[in-house]
Amino acid sequence: MIAGVVIGALVLAIATARRPWVPLAVVVVIALALSTGSSRQLGMSVHPAVVLTFAVLAVQLVREPRAVLSDVARMLGVVVCFGAFILATALFSWSAGRTDSYGLVVTQVIAPAVLLFLVRRAVTSDARNGVVLLRVLVWACVAEAVLVLLVANGLVPQPNLALVSGARWFEDDPERAVGTLDHPLVAGVWLAAAIPAAAVIRTGWLRLAASAVLFAAVLLTGARTAVVIAAIALLLLVLRSTAAPLARIALVLVVLTVGALLVSGPLGATTLGRFADDGGSSTARGKALALALEVLPGSFLRGGGVSSSEHVTRDALLPSTFENPLIVSTIDFGGVFTLLFFGALVALVLAGRRTAAVPEARLAAVAAFLGVMGFNSFGAPSTVGFLVFVVVALAAPPSSGCRVSDVPQEHAVAPARTSAGLGGAR
Repeated sequence: MIAGVVIGALVLAIATARRPWVPLAVVVVIALALSTGSSRQLGMSVHPAVVLTFAVLAVQLVREPRAVLSDVARMLGVVVCFGAFILATALFSWSAGRTDSYGLVVTQVIAPAVLLFLVRRAVTSDARNGVVLLRVLVWACVAEAVLVLLVANGLVPQPNLALVSGARWFEDDPERAVGTLDHPLVAGVWLAAAIPAAAVIRTGWLRLAASAVLFAAVLLTGARTAVVIAAIALLLLVLRSTAAPLARIALVLVVLTVGALLVSGPLGATTLGRFADDGGSSTARGKALALALEVLPGSFLRGGGVSSSEHVTRDALLPSTFENPLIVSTIDFGGVFTLLFFGALVALVLAGRRTAAVPEARLAAVAAFLGVMGFNSFGAPSTVGFLVFVVVALAAPPSSGCRVSDVPQEHAVAPARTSAGLGGAR
């Protein structure tokens, strides 16, 4: 089956070579719609989003090698940071004999880093490519949120029930929503990050409706960090609108009222239950943090290889992993290289605080970055890396200023315009 996926990816990449946003949008949709566990169940050792990402890069290298290398040179600092981290992951994993788990790094880091490069190329070519890509991400997340609500109300069966029912978290919290993904925390980050990104939707009432649907779905995931991020993002979306001050005050009151009703109703029962009784999660995290403080000093320059942090917690008889990607990455790949990797992501977002390629992506990047800090996001199989790298790429400034696109104008998408009521974000 993997051969068919490779051929299909190459055909799509070639057919859409002059419309760079199309295959990148497909990557985002596939990363959300197909979990890593589902792809393995379908007999694919490599996630289709990974295959398509590398197919797009290969086609661009063949079509315009000098332009690609020139763009690499423009992003040299980021490329060096990512490259050093990836080299460290390979070296430490090989020296520790953990190369059998290296596919995790490919899915969570290498392919998303390539996607970030491709998105920045597309946005630099024409900023409208970034606008349409962000819209695709938002509407894909809205579709995911609708699915979550339908499953919660028993209108459609849970996708991949056999897969998620075998997970450890399902034994304690079977009511938590996951949509098409394989963990409620991953689903929570995807949906919460889409709320501030919804500012890219032109029509005010449609933007608010989409955000409300997303927020309701986040509540059903029971992901506490994601719920807090989603609530703040929803309020900021209203406060940063271009509506009149009185209209904004009214909208805030409406949002707070509806939010309170959602949280206190059936939709919020899962989340409130998690805040009231987290099943020992906070205690386990406290023990994991204490253990991390003991082992981190020895991991500043050298890591134990991919998944070595999981072995550390297992040997200590802890019921959970280190629920933070900075700790996990430091133990696995060394503190210096971890700082280079995550520092480069933060630097890109900060660099775009005034000149972001797609301004509506800035808060989405912050939301995604904060969201993944609350669990073992990069140390377990998932597609959350694609989300983080895409919104960071859109929140960063263009590589060298936007230029005339090679994309025919009939395929370009105009930037979002302010509409009556809940206006666009400023």
